[in-house]
Amino acid sequence: ASFDGYAHVWDAATGETLVSVGGDYTGGMEWVDWSSDGARIVTSDDGGAAEVWNAEDGTFLFGLYERSQSRVSRVAFSPDDQYIATGDLDGKVHMWNGQNGRHLFELKGHGCDVADGTPLCAIWSVEFSPDGKYLATLGRDKTVHLWDTFSRESLTVLRQGEQQPVL
Repeated sequence: ASFDGYAHVWDAATGETLVSVGGDYTGGMEWVDWSSDGARIVTSDDGGAAEVWNAEDGTFLFGLYERSQSRVSRVAFSPDDQYIATGDLDGKVHMWNGQNGRHLFELKGHGCDVADGTPLCAIWSVEFSPDGKYLATLGRDKTVHLWDTFSRESLTVLRQGEQQPVL
């Protein structure tokens, strides 16, 4: 990710830029994740868009356009690349079809932190378990939710400052 409106892929050995995606943004790229096969990249940018790109040649494949007006803050491919999870600044987590970008469902459960009377609801992280059965989300509300990706249920909520058993 970068502040020039592009996400760049470099050759780690030579430092050469192999491909750049994006470019139509006034701000920068905020988050990027690779598909497990290395064929695609999902990005989120300052404007709030989440988009999927061909990692080899940088062509745009499809967008993940939120059901709200909020910016996408985090993105992640599932380990089998069948799903993409996004978190937004309204505290919402969305699940998308990783092959075509179709919206599948929304996970609700995060609240908001309030600072100076302003609700702050951002999702700061979305991460799949290695087997893809679970999704962990970290919110501005100082909670971590562990979701069952099949049933869509929140299995547990960890709150900052509370001691809870580890699953």
